[in-house]
Amino acid sequence: FFSSNGIAYRFSCPHTSPQNGKAERMIRTTNDIMRTLLLQANLTPPFWVETLHTATYLLNRRPSCTIAPHTPH
Repeated sequence: FFSSNGIAYRFSCPHTSPQNGKAERMIRTTNDIMRTLLLQANLTPPFWVETLHTATYLLNRRPSCTIAPHTPH
């Protein structure tokens, strides 16, 4: 099915960070922004959901060199 539709099917080992490089870097960036926002605002961990929404909002609106001069939004 995959080869007939032009899809290269590859197996990967579960729970291995090196094989999920781009996703892992994005998760790390999001977590870093969340920690920074919580610490700078002196907020407690129950606010992590709002912090996640804010971090995602900020990441989606920052400039990107691949689509310059536009933002992903």
